[in-house]
Amino acid sequence: MPQTVPKKLAQAVSCALLMLAASAASADTISLNLGSASWLAIAPGPNQTGNGNINTAGLAWEGANVGWNSSTGYNDSAWVNYTGGWLPSNGSISPFYMRTEFSLGTPTSGSFTAWFDDDVQVWLNGTMVIDDHNGGTGGGPYSANLLPYLQAGGNVLAVKAHNTFGGGYGNISFGGSVNHNPLPVPEPASLALLGLGLAGLGYARRKTAA
Repeated sequence: MPQTVPKKLAQAVSCALLMLAASAASADTISLNLGSASWLAIAPGPNQTGNGNINTAGLAWEGANVGWNSSTGYNDSAWVNYTGGWLPSNGSISPFYMRTEFSLGTPTSGSFTAWFDDDVQVWLNGTMVIDDHNGGTGGGPYSANLLPYLQAGGNVLAVKAHNTFGGGYGNISFGGSVNHNPLPVPEPASLALLGLGLAGLGYARRKTAA
């Protein structure tokens, strides 16, 4: 007569599967605020030429660094950690660049707000989501829904902000958050129970076959 799986063994397997499901269902929030995100920043040069929002050092830097605003793992080892309050001493550095990387399971929502005097552009994974680039004095804040551009795995959020010629930086405000369901990371107890259950099932099947 075929043998059945012992009741306690079946209960152990069920318990392990429930624990795994619970760990997979928990949501998480990643802050994109300057004080809590791993922002890196670079200012390519202190001098502007011409009028308005034109900066030759910045344009040259962008031309030589294609992919800074879209690639995870970009070589930004020379960038510095950004903690906020960066006001250039001569009031005319423009533009500067910032980026942060984060990894997601299944994205569920996300938003980001940027305000910079004078102009600001924001990219998520290479898609521009905020574009205040009129060379004026800025009229933000500007907000974006990030969900359509988020992806499972690595993401990069990049900011280009700049000031018009000769003025000082005024309003500077960046921040937001992303919600996602992380990839399940089973606890050791869950893995042990599941392993025990699978081993028992294999043993019971061999006994039945015999």
